[in-house]
Amino acid sequence: MASGGSRCVTGAFVGTGSALDVPVGFRPRAVEIINVTGNCRGGWCEPMPDAAMAKIVDSGSGTTDLSYVTSGGVTPADDGFEIGADTDINAADEICFSKAWD
Repeated sequence: MASGGSRCVTGAFVGTGSALDVPVGFRPRAVEIINVTGNCRGGWCEPMPDAAMAKIVDSGSGTTDLSYVTSGGVTPADDGFEIGADTDINAADEICFSKAWD
């Protein structure tokens, strides 16, 4: 940005189980997603490739799993980002919150 500032947009959505576009008004350089229903979170930032993300999943058995996926994750777009069909982060009917920075 010309002002040297950074933008941050937060939002909420319900997972679909299919790819989902999230508009934020700019191309993000970093995205965080928190799925409060499924107890997991995911993050993407430059220079990760499209459709990638690091995710943390609480399995509910006292174990927390960290993984890096290269499909079904986050893909930046000119005016927002797409969340792929990851079965943990974008599960159907689960409540999610997101934050995107430029």
